[in-house]
Amino acid sequence: MPALEVAAIVLTGFRLISGGAAVVELTKDTINDSFPPEYGRVYNYTRELMDKRSVLDPALKFETQKGTKVESEPVLSPIVEALCNLYNANFGVIYVMYAPPGQGKTFGGQAFLKHWYQFDEGENVRGFMVTGQSLDKNYMLHLRGVLKAKEEMEGWIHPLLLALDEPKGCQPSLLILDGFNSLGEDDINEAFIKELYGLLEGKKNVYVVIMSSNEAVASKLCSFNGGQRIQPLPNTYEGEKTAPKWNDMKWSREQLIEAVKYDCPGDFSDDDKFEFITNTMTPLQATMEAKNSKRQKKLPGSPKKRS
Repeated sequence: MPALEVAAIVLTGFRLISGGAAVVELTKDTINDSFPPEYGRVYNYTRELMDKRSVLDPALKFETQKGTKVESEPVLSPIVEALCNLYNANFGVIYVMYAPPGQGKTFGGQAFLKHWYQFDEGENVRGFMVTGQSLDKNYMLHLRGVLKAKEEMEGWIHPLLLALDEPKGCQPSLLILDGFNSLGEDDINEAFIKELYGLLEGKKNVYVVIMSSNEAVASKLCSFNGGQRIQPLPNTYEGEKTAPKWNDMKWSREQLIEAVKYDCPGDFSDDDKFEFITNTMTPLQATMEAKNSKRQKKLPGSPKKRS
């Protein structure tokens, strides 16, 4: 894809247009009268997603499944702890989280929005999460799709940010971009993030968290803007903001055991020793070992020739 075509695609999403000849500031009071109707639809849909703390995956449709069955509270994982601590940071606007595959980033983001969303004063986190497979080529296209913005719509990013920025006087709202594992085809994802942090100044009441399982991509993102508007998520790294040494979000053995109990309800008792779990495992590995352990106990033996 030529560089000019990449720039054109990105600028289409960021080009603000109004319905009249005069230049009008986009606000919640002017969005319906001075801008195309599509702006209002994206704004209202974003507010709806924020209030529900939705997790948007076109394949799994987490947002429609959420709350349809009674679930126990998942383990307070390193991923959830990092997201909770974000609200004590008070600097930056875009944060990058790196963790290797299998460390529970997607589930941690979902668990945070579903279980750990209330502040001490009773206010709830407002925001939503975008996830899914095959996001590498063009994350901006995927985000536009989940917001149900039309392909030809210009400036759809502006009603999204306006909705995230409202209401004033509350804790910052949260947009989680999960599965950000590539800079995109011809670096289109890189261009998207650079345009995004250009719009997000300190006055915006918005946090954006980018979750990546690609260490090189996560580190490259943190090198943009000198560690000011985009930087590594607090407590997930050591060293310089622009060249972080990631801690890989490793789980303790106790956290892994709790994760297994959550993922395999009723399969293990408090007397089980969980000898198959080590503190070098990811939660995915621990769960797989747990299921294999239970299966081995139930096997009647190797198949034999029928007598």
